[in-house]
Amino acid sequence: MTATKTKPTAADPAIITINATYGFTVSDREYSLYKRVTVDPTKAPSYKPEPGVAHPEPYEDWRTINRYYSQTTDGLRSILLYVTHRSVNDSFSGSSVTEYMAAIQAELSRLNAMISSALIPAVFD
Repeated sequence: MTATKTKPTAADPAIITINATYGFTVSDREYSLYKRVTVDPTKAPSYKPEPGVAHPEPYEDWRTINRYYSQTTDGLRSILLYVTHRSVNDSFSGSSVTEYMAAIQAELSRLNAMISSALIPAVFD
């Protein structure tokens, strides 16, 4: 992956990242799921290069994927399961159900370890 900048905008919600690709926001009633995408302005249909002007650089942006979950433990669990399956589907190169299930289990284990380490305070060090 090439180095890209994240385009900051004042209207951006505070994204809580789950992994490099997915994150969510929290409102007073729901969780909203977002996906990080790389935007290359030179690929836009309306882009017309001007002589002597540098090409705009690609940047990363969070885009809503229009998936909303109730602000409950079950809603958060649903987000994590959805992201697990999408993340595996985006990168899966195996050919058997056993390999697919192993990839799902590995991603779930990674998320569980991340969540568990965040929930256990180091009070007695």
